[in-house]
Amino acid sequence: MVDSDVTSAHNTLPIMGDGEEVILVESISTYEPLFDVGLSDGISIDTRVFTSIRFAPQITFQS
Repeated sequence: MVDSDVTSAHNTLPIMGDGEEVILVESISTYEPLFDVGLSDGISIDTRVFTSIRFAPQITFQS
């Protein structure tokens, strides 16, 4: 993330200490109800998980 990403997503990020590094995993899936129970078709479910890492210097980042 760059500074502009952090500024725009400030309300969705966890509180972290200075220099702390985390892994962010985001996923989006569409839920299709099996039965007609009044839900709209194709409900989008967004999930976001933050994980503190113990060995950040050993992780190789790719873009």
